[in-house]
Amino acid sequence: MYMLVARNEGGSVQSRFSLNVLQAKSPEAPEFTGKFQSTTLYDGDSVKLYCKAAGEAVTFKWFKDNEQIASGGSFNIDSKGNETTLSINNATLAEGGWYRCDASNKHGTTTLKGRVVVQSRQKFQGPAHREMITLRKVDKVERSRTPVNQLQDLSASKAPPKFESQLQSQQLIEGQAIRLEIRYSPVDDPNLRIAWLQNGKAVLASSRIQTSTEFGISSLEINPVSVFDQGEYTVVAVNPLGEARTSTNIAVIGHGSHQATSSSANNFGTSYQSRVQQAPAGVYIDLPNFQSDLRSQELFEGQQIHLEVKLTPINDPTLQVVWYLNGRELMKNDRVHQNFSNGFATLDITDARKEDSGYYVARAINKLGEAENQATIIIHLDLTPKFLSQLKPFHCDQELGRSIFEARIQPINDPSLRVSWLKDGQPLPNANRIQIFQNFGVVSLSLHPTYPEDNGVYTCVLFNAHGQAQSSAELTTTWVETLQLDSKHTDSLPIIGYLDSHQVHIGPQSVERPEEFNSLEPPMFARELATKIEVMENEPVHFEARIQPANDVKMTVEWYHNGKPLPAAHRFRPMFDFGYVALDLLYAYPEDSGTYTLVARNELGEAQSSVELLVGSEKTLYLEPNHPEGLERIKELEQDRRQGIAEVEDRTCDAAPQNS
Repeated sequence: MYMLVARNEGGSVQSRFSLNVLQAKSPEAPEFTGKFQSTTLYDGDSVKLYCKAAGEAVTFKWFKDNEQIASGGSFNIDSKGNETTLSINNATLAEGGWYRCDASNKHGTTTLKGRVVVQSRQKFQGPAHREMITLRKVDKVERSRTPVNQLQDLSASKAPPKFESQLQSQQLIEGQAIRLEIRYSPVDDPNLRIAWLQNGKAVLASSRIQTSTEFGISSLEINPVSVFDQGEYTVVAVNPLGEARTSTNIAVIGHGSHQATSSSANNFGTSYQSRVQQAPAGVYIDLPNFQSDLRSQELFEGQQIHLEVKLTPINDPTLQVVWYLNGRELMKNDRVHQNFSNGFATLDITDARKEDSGYYVARAINKLGEAENQATIIIHLDLTPKFLSQLKPFHCDQELGRSIFEARIQPINDPSLRVSWLKDGQPLPNANRIQIFQNFGVVSLSLHPTYPEDNGVYTCVLFNAHGQAQSSAELTTTWVETLQLDSKHTDSLPIIGYLDSHQVHIGPQSVERPEEFNSLEPPMFARELATKIEVMENEPVHFEARIQPANDVKMTVEWYHNGKPLPAAHRFRPMFDFGYVALDLLYAYPEDSGTYTLVARNELGEAQSSVELLVGSEKTLYLEPNHPEGLERIKELEQDRRQGIAEVEDRTCDAAPQNS
């Protein structure tokens, strides 16, 4: 804030104003706000790489493998303002590589890189084969895990495992190959174990999937990939000292997704266009392959049969799934429903009957061959509850012990079956100590702890819509008197009586200390206050004395100034501790002069001691000048300036003028 003041004899006037100084913003190089990402496409397809940068007067340049490119041929560059797009049309294998966009202005250059992978649609034709998983027996002598061996194993690990690099996320098209690789340490740890997981489940090695761990590098290779390989992949390294893990996401685009639409775009500035609506003749189509198995089931009449299986390839329009029961093809009707879409084949049969039991086969057929998967369905008819074994009587020979009743029943998998337990014809109460179990065709009742009043007849009742059955058994318990009147150790009873007749003191002897509650002698001064103290104004003052008895709990002290109690003020600091009495004045005034009296009292009397304080005052009014010569000069300046100037007499002529 600035102020301007103008003054004269008639007065003054002023004006105020403020001044703000703004710091100029430092110039910056361009910054990318829209970025393209690495992408993969087939030969003959098109892709667009888009960039957007923020800054002043931005210019763009495109490079492929560090060589600048311009519009022409397969490339088309379109730059408008702060945006630029590189279009690659009819891509060939030669267009694959690293692409870079440079955004420049007078303040600097910013670079953005990404990779374009071009895959051939034609696959090497080899013998058609299904994915195979080979197991072989390995003879291994397990070393005994003694404490000595365990110490030797632990000593071989020097540090917990850690990964020296990170897995990279990738987006692939079905049929391509992928390799995930990561470095780990320590390399020479014999206890180190590394495992690969897909969506939390172990990755199984097969003709398509291979893993390798050697020389500090662990890798996972899948060739070719399918849509079922997409998900989160995790690599875990474990040794006795710790664990390390890292994850990445793998996305796989199926061929069918490109047939549904001719163009798709992501949020990262990369768009993918397909030139074909259906797979050409050279596209690789695999043999039918089941990725999961049908599950055999045991059901009851009236329930629903549901079978499902997952299979590949899902992009084959000629793939068909045919269902068979006991060698005869199942035809669709109002009870039998078949469905096949997106790689899943399902079979649903409502209101199951006895004739629906048998051997079910799902046969997948395409132009290259066929594959089968089987399951067995058993339909049970008799749903009447029965006890395969009866409850047996139980005797609990310990108070607060455990009592158990159990029996085997049928039907096993009837969801409508209900089990009820009774005691002496009444339902059992709900309690934590009463545990009821029913599963896998077994029912049981457990009481823990068992009380004497739990004895009685226990009955288990089974019932469903087809009938009911029951079984009973008796529980007997042991009754123990709650009040024991007989001595269990007759020899010890006389000794207990002898000890009870004598008073035995345990611990230190009690000592009476009357001085802790009452005064034993009147107060007296072991050291009196000083007789007289003289100080100057604003100087500190200190009084002190000693009183006996020092450990008197009833002792009190009071201070008086000229016979009046000392007022409370922050300048006065009294203290009394174990016979030591003191009073401090932080700074003294002349009015503090006078007689200070210390009075000590207890139950038996009192004692006094006084001191006289003189506080000298400093002169506050100076009447004689310290600089006389200055006073004379001031008087001269204060004289009245309105006195006139002394007149000078005119000169007179002494003679008449003469002619020369």
